[in-house]
Amino acid sequence: MSEARRPRAILRIGGKSTPILAYSVENNTNFQADTFSAQLECWQQKDGFGLPYWASAGPTIVEILLGFLQPGQLESDTPSNFMSLMTGQVDDAECDPTSGALSISGRDLTAKLIDTKTTKTWPDQTASQIVTMLAGQVGLTAQVTATKTPVGKYSKSAYAAVSRETPLWDLITTYAQQEGFDAYVSGTTLYFGPSQADSDPNPYLVTCVRDQTDNTVNCSVETLKLKRSLTLAKDISVTVIAHSLKTGKPVKEIASRQGVKTTKTSQTKTQTTQNYVIRRPNLTPQQALQLAQKTLDDLTRHERTFEASHFDNGTLNTRRKVRISGTASDFDQDYFLDKVSRSFSFGECSMTFSGKNHPVETQLAS
Repeated sequence: MSEARRPRAILRIGGKSTPILAYSVENNTNFQADTFSAQLECWQQKDGFGLPYWASAGPTIVEILLGFLQPGQLESDTPSNFMSLMTGQVDDAECDPTSGALSISGRDLTAKLIDTKTTKTWPDQTASQIVTMLAGQVGLTAQVTATKTPVGKYSKSAYAAVSRETPLWDLITTYAQQEGFDAYVSGTTLYFGPSQADSDPNPYLVTCVRDQTDNTVNCSVETLKLKRSLTLAKDISVTVIAHSLKTGKPVKEIASRQGVKTTKTSQTKTQTTQNYVIRRPNLTPQQALQLAQKTLDDLTRHERTFEASHFDNGTLNTRRKVRISGTASDFDQDYFLDKVSRSFSFGECSMTFSGKNHPVETQLAS
């Protein structure tokens, strides 16, 4: 590793910092909490975060940071700039006095919303109003896109799902699904709004260059695996069936995707359509169509997937896209990330990341 890129990791607790021997951080999508674990010195903690501290610690919020030494700095120096990889709640602390091993693990601050439940309902308020209020109740800052529909006007099944003792996070994700939004916690901020990955102007680049003389391939990542589901490459149709309580009329909306057509040399003469049916009460035609299109989009994103590993510079997160190029195939396209896993040990940091997306020629039709 370059002398200018020697990594340092620290754990910050209550404004104080202590070195980390190793860590792992996993960032997820799909309305899940991110998770972390970290290994510390059991006895030789100059700031007092060894075994005695964790033996009696109450609820603890920690931050994991990564920095890089600049040219001329010594091993004992502290980098001037650190990147925050995770702010989270410690759920467990495990100590082994005989070996001096001490590890902590937990979740990001989504945990505050998962662990807090309520029986209250707010049928006359909008989702954005409720989410802002709930974020404040657990001490989070809210970054919320305004919505207009009172939650009492959501479909009957969706509103019933939030009318009993429910974790605050379940309420928020239900509202997000109804509005077609993303919801996640980053640091101490709750985000509730349109997906940021959809409008990422600068995708993370993964490039491959093939040597025509010996057929070797050099990629900008250490490892790269590309996968395609031939089952999902078929024609797909999603039908949403509902019954409007307002008009008394049935509602039926269909979204479909025409799969990649087979060539004349293929042994397959016909292509069977995969049909998916969703039944939801009390949807308008527009809501039913939006649900059908979103479900179709989610299904087709699994057709082509990838997994890669590389040195971690702290810049990649699950709200970005990844652009693969240079394979001279239909795998060259943009992908939505679904997981980024980071690890640090013995002064080296690495990450694995995976994503999915449908082919660029995919078409959605009503």
